[in-house]
Amino acid sequence: MLLDRWEPLALVTVRFVIMALLALLWAFASRTMRPIERRDWPALIVAGLLGITLYQYCFIFSLEHTSVFASSLLASVFPLFTMIGAAALGEERPTKLRWCGALVALGGIAIFEGVFAGRATFRLGDLLALAASLAFAPYTLIARRLRARYAPVPFLAITMTIGTIVLTLSGIDATVHQRYELLDRMDWLLFAYVVVFPILIGYALLNWGIARIGAGPASMYAFGVPVVGGFAGALVFHTPVPAYEILGAAVCIGGLVVAQAAGERLS
Repeated sequence: MLLDRWEPLALVTVRFVIMALLALLWAFASRTMRPIERRDWPALIVAGLLGITLYQYCFIFSLEHTSVFASSLLASVFPLFTMIGAAALGEERPTKLRWCGALVALGGIAIFEGVFAGRATFRLGDLLALAASLAFAPYTLIARRLRARYAPVPFLAITMTIGTIVLTLSGIDATVHQRYELLDRMDWLLFAYVVVFPILIGYALLNWGIARIGAGPASMYAFGVPVVGGFAGALVFHTPVPAYEILGAAVCIGGLVVAQAAGERLS
């Protein structure tokens, strides 16, 4: 709905400039902001570029080339990539049940894409949403690694500022040429919602959860996104949802829940 009158790059740029400023104000007001250690700059830059910049680019453009349901589902499988990354780095040793759950989740994606229904249609938007999920996995791993030195809100503020700088450089032309006079009151209300809730509060809660219970368990709550997104897309935009997509989403989410609930052996 927002993309009907907003240019995608303008929407992302204006949205994140405001959110970065709010996040910085929040961090300083809470008195949890601390000087950044030189050794942490590389990790923070990577987290900002991948978890903020690349994730947002992939996700926002995926909405133009696939359904809300598909985009929400595929962009929410980052816990699977987080688990694989943690295992590859030796930070976690997933149990066999977790790996089985991951394989089931991948099978659910195949069902969702119509592989077993003879309707395999892996669209560009699906690929972009999956790339967004892959880009976000390092963000959760870095957040966990730095949780002892940076509280959730400062970590959000720092990485969001880094990511926003790149977003602004690439989206400044679209922002200048955006037709703001075409935006009505509902457009601005929706804009205010997507500024405050999905990212500013959502990222802060995710970082808080990672600091308290770890990247894997905290990421599990992202599985509610495709459910809410799918129903919202069907109700608001009257998007048709084939039976095999519902089945695939259920299998995928079920596999991810098993993978997260199975636990891991910390190295």
